[in-house]
Amino acid sequence: MKSLISSVIALLAIDTSAVSQESNIILRQPNSTIGSYVELGGFINIISINLDYQYTYRSDENGRDQIGIRGGYGLFLYNLKTIPALIVGSHGDNHRFEYGLGAMATPFGIPDEINLSTTLLKPSASVGWRFEQTGGGWLVRGVVTGVYDTGNKALIPLFGISIGANFQFR
Repeated sequence: MKSLISSVIALLAIDTSAVSQESNIILRQPNSTIGSYVELGGFINIISINLDYQYTYRSDENGRDQIGIRGGYGLFLYNLKTIPALIVGSHGDNHRFEYGLGAMATPFGIPDEINLSTTLLKPSASVGWRFEQTGGGWLVRGVVTGVYDTGNKALIPLFGISIGANFQFR
């Protein structure tokens, strides 16, 4: 295990020095964002409250690349409650391409009126557009999400629109 960690660190160090010598890329920029927003639709919800954290690991003249995590809590018809959790990435400046992989949990059960299997975790993937003001401010998102219901063996396509605020810190 120690040799694996050492190898990864060595590769990152080699990659970082090679990239920074060839271009004007600033690696490991200490800039992160925390986003807090309300989403209509998405993840089988009518409305959800979400929080995400994104870390900028590269920035150049074409924008910045970020990786992070997202979690939330949503409500749907018939009192269905969901908890989405994803690993997300994004690229761009203020207007950003966003993508993620994760799962939707239904730990509070599935009402009989909703045709979902009772499996606790349902894998998901999302892609969309995100606008966030530089230095903090408004956050607006549009996203397409696919949730795979493993019990019913069905892909559920979903759409969401979000609005909220983002906070940047160094």
